Amino acid sequence: MAAFPFQKGTAPDSIQRHVVEKVYASDFVFELPLLSDTAWSSICNNSAERDRLEFVGDALMSGAVSEELYRIRLQGSPGFYTNARSALTANSTFAHLMHRLGHHDIHDAVKPAGDAFETIIAAFRNETSTEAFQQWFRDNFTQLIHAACAAYDSWAHSSKPRSKGRGGNIKQRRLLDKAKHRQKAKKRALGLSSSWPLSLPT
Repeated sequence: MAAFPFQKGTAPDSIQRHVVEKVYASDFVFELPLLSDTAWSSICNNSAERDRLEFVGDALMSGAVSEELYRIRLQGSPGFYTNARSALTANSTFAHLMHRLGHHDIHDAVKPAGDAFETIIAAFRNETSTEAFQQWFRDNFTQLIHAACAAYDSWAHSSKPRSKGRGGNIKQRRLLDKAKHRQKAKKRALGLSSSWPLSLPT
């Protein structure tokens, strides 16, 4: 996979190029989370555990990026969320970060670098806490998230992408309405208030 794998001119390509530009900016500060010697020994010497942690790290980064994009852009479009997340969590983006730190040659294959990044993230989360991971993420990825937002806005303004058809939205709304009415009926049968679970006694 290339260091810039997305088709040129597309939203994820434009976003990633702006994000990577930020990665190499002199004012951008980035550090990998600190691991104990025990954690390093595990991920360096245990290939099975390394594979498991890579899977978890991928999910952690995808979830954290998704939540932060939603927090920053409450009214963002599905296209914005999808394209920004794809660019921010691509192995190639992680490879650029590893290159910035001197751990990877960007001319080499990017997947091993991306996998290594995700493994380190999961190992850190495992031996610390969700709060520690979230703090590390905020400290190190906030500027990249904002770069992605600005890049998408610029791309959307110049490209004027077609709006999503409404057929899928209507079907989704019908499914949600059905689920809502069935849940309300179940709550009534169980004697729960409409504000459950917030109304449950502590």
